[in-house]
Amino acid sequence: MMFFSNQSRARAQHLSYSNRMKIFLVAALLACTEGLSSRFRTSDKLSPAGVTPKEKSVALNKIRLRLAELSLEDVRWRREADRVTVSIKPEGDIEAIRLLERIKNLWGAVVDEEEFRAEQIISFGGRGVRPMNAPPDARGPLGNTEERVVAFITDASLLPAAMQKLTSFVLQELNNTIQSEKFRVERKKQNMRPMDAPPSLIGRLEVFVDNVYREEKYRNQQHFSTRPIHLKAGYRGPLAKLEYATSSFLDVLIAYEKKRLDLLSQAGLLLKRPMEAHPNSPFGLLESIFVGLIRAPILLAALFSRIYDLLHESETDEYYVDSPLKQQREENNFSGPWWEDE
Repeated sequence: MMFFSNQSRARAQHLSYSNRMKIFLVAALLACTEGLSSRFRTSDKLSPAGVTPKEKSVALNKIRLRLAELSLEDVRWRREADRVTVSIKPEGDIEAIRLLERIKNLWGAVVDEEEFRAEQIISFGGRGVRPMNAPPDARGPLGNTEERVVAFITDASLLPAAMQKLTSFVLQELNNTIQSEKFRVERKKQNMRPMDAPPSLIGRLEVFVDNVYREEKYRNQQHFSTRPIHLKAGYRGPLAKLEYATSSFLDVLIAYEKKRLDLLSQAGLLLKRPMEAHPNSPFGLLESIFVGLIRAPILLAALFSRIYDLLHESETDEYYVDSPLKQQREENNFSGPWWEDE
């Protein structure tokens, strides 16, 4: 207490015994905490989880090494599968085929990139290798994306440039909107709508909403019994285009995958499922029950949907008598987007 000042000593004399004990306990707790923290910083004893950092690093390296080995096995299987199915050509809508080819090329680049990364992880004994650290000739979509994200975060000059581009785009759209509204105000007696004025964001939005409204209004007259894709040419809008693009892509993808699975099955590259290889095993029985529970509602829904279509076929046939899908079923010579029909 000799280092206390006279004023501090006078204040301490007025403290009660309980307050003095509280201060003493707090000081002792702080001292113990500081001592323990300094001891853990300078010692190599176990962490609270019971594992030293070195052991943790070794365990992670083993996990990465095993995952890299499995990745190489998967790549070898994919190479063999591609060799067997190289003769398959997608059939159907041209735009859907182009989209499928782009997806295949992108996925192939990712597989090549991950193959190189797995080889690097194995050669380094399980140490982590980031996609962006690969050489330029072996880097793929993942490495390029990671490099751009890291550069955007770390480089202080990229964020202002991106904000400047965004600001210029917003200002340009605002300027177009202002000019369009001025044009409408000058001709207010004509009750001009934004979609009829010079191009602007509001005009484009109104065109989209107007097309969807007309499309759904006509479907409402049919009590929504007609899908957008089955509407007459003059009533098809954005929803019909979206449904056509989606259904066309799914048709191409499903047909392509069915042919691919058939060839892989003939080549013996597909492993049998537990319900097929060992139907009486616990896993086989469990999979059979699970698949049955999923398929039963789907089959019932398909059955009721087909019955509904048959009952209402006479009512809805007049609305899609000129549908290109029906022409495709009858003539099998449909090509090109049908929304350009007159």
